[in-house]
Amino acid sequence: MHRTLLGVSTAVVAGVAAIVVVTASLSHHHHTVQRGSAGPSAASPGTALTFRLSGHIKNMYPGRKAHLRVAVHNLERFPIRMLEITARVVRGGPGCSGRYIRIKTYHGGLRVPSHRWRSALLAVRMLRGAPDACQNVRFSLHFWGKAVTQ
Repeated sequence: MHRTLLGVSTAVVAGVAAIVVVTASLSHHHHTVQRGSAGPSAASPGTALTFRLSGHIKNMYPGRKAHLRVAVHNLERFPIRMLEITARVVRGGPGCSGRYIRIKTYHGGLRVPSHRWRSALLAVRMLRGAPDACQNVRFSLHFWGKAVTQ
């Protein structure tokens, strides 16, 4: 039987959600990772899966397309399969709001072995109409993920 996890930023959904919040950088600076779990890491039905998502991209400017490489760290004692990864900009910098960045959601079946890392790529672009102030700005990102047990 598969268990499903939907990472959300503030609440537990139907008893199977985990909070996976990551603050990352869309510039060349290092990123900070925060994670939390809404339940135990056991493999019994109705419990949350625990994993960490982190990532950043470099050198964005108006009109640029790039990839956001998201590292998925499985903190469980069993393999998981990432079905969905979403990243959203929550804050931009002075003179540049996050509305100028578009990040596509990852949909797939990325298998992540127990206590291991794997990567997923999300397409990113900065809108052509973004002001010059958006070049190399440091943006704050939140990540959400949906995963099932193998």
